[in-house]
Amino acid sequence: KRPKSSFHKESRKGELDQLIQILRQNEKIGLLNGIGGIGKTEIAKKVINKLENILSVDSGIERIAWINYQDRNLKLSICKGLFETRNIDDINQAWGKSLSLFRQYKDKMLIVIDNIEESVEDEFLKLVEHTKCRFLITSRWDGFHVLKKIPVEELSLEESLSLFNYYYTGRKNNLIASEIIQLVECHTVMVELLAKIAATEEWTLNEFKQRLVCAGFKVSEEEVSSSHSELKKERKVIEQLKILYKVIGCNREEEQL
Repeated sequence: KRPKSSFHKESRKGELDQLIQILRQNEKIGLLNGIGGIGKTEIAKKVINKLENILSVDSGIERIAWINYQDRNLKLSICKGLFETRNIDDINQAWGKSLSLFRQYKDKMLIVIDNIEESVEDEFLKLVEHTKCRFLITSRWDGFHVLKKIPVEELSLEESLSLFNYYYTGRKNNLIASEIIQLVECHTVMVELLAKIAATEEWTLNEFKQRLVCAGFKVSEEEVSSSHSELKKERKVIEQLKILYKVIGCNREEEQL
């Protein structure tokens, strides 16, 4: 089943246009790179949705396959992601069928692999070398140096405010909403999550902000300058998620979910 994007229409327009241009120029590979929750997967979904509205004679793409990278196994992930091979138990048979599909479609096939890891870089590059398919991958890892890379950064405050207001159904207050957004440094998933929680709990934005501040909620408490800054920030986001769950009264079992 083809994934659908949950982004509203103007989100990530720059990255989206850049990717569409790369793919329409028959470039084989694009890499969306950024920290977890920043919006890589949503951009990839949006690319698919847009390509579906472009004639194949213009895009050169006749088939799109969405692959969820799983179990640290690239070959298994591909076999489970393709309609023709997902129900084949024998992995060697399934992989042979997958390669046949790649040879059949060649560069008319776009393979999107979501959340791929560093550990399979060599295996992935061999796959690219031996097929003529086009690839779009998302990854937290800043590797794959032979790929055309599109960094996915935080949204601007204006874009984050638009995203927040899209999901928050209560009375709007852009000033307080902006202060809430800055608590999470415009982190995409956190902005969306905060807006949905405020709407669900039916809190005013001022009340919600006070609850967050009193609980010590803030993604960035110090300047991060090391080479592992992205990893540190991901860990900080996870820590703040735990605080957020306490703000809305989740118990330990619900937090784990």
